Amino acid sequence: MIPSLVYGQEDIDSLDIDLDLSEDSVDFPIIIDCFPSIADFPDGQDSLGAYLERTIIYPDSAKEMKISGIVYVSFVVEQDGSISRVKLLRGIGGGCDEVALEAIRNMPKWEPEKLGGVPTAAEMNIPIKFSLDTTEDKDSLE
Repeated sequence: MIPSLVYGQEDIDSLDIDLDLSEDSVDFPIIIDCFPSIADFPDGQDSLGAYLERTIIYPDSAKEMKISGIVYVSFVVEQDGSISRVKLLRGIGGGCDEVALEAIRNMPKWEPEKLGGVPTAAEMNIPIKFSLDTTEDKDSLE
């Protein structure tokens, strides 16, 4: 299983580093890695990464407190593909937990797991990594 790299958006004005000011935002990596399951996000894992990239915004409170780490979220893909029983397995605070939970709660319907051709509910776990150091995370994925 290969982790996908997606990004939360951030305003440049709140950063204390030298960035290209022609851009309106800068990206912070959030690593997404679904544990094995037969249930699929619509159009695959790359689409899941794109969805989370659009949805997850690195919280200002976490940036101010320099909070980074991995938020672990569990949820169930029901027989009809809807998302239910979203819960935080382990959080890091600073608003990151709430942002991750909200993104998972609002996901579109998945293609449910099928056993013998019959749709069945499947529990999924997603670790979402919030990191303010983009260079280290990008290098570790290559």
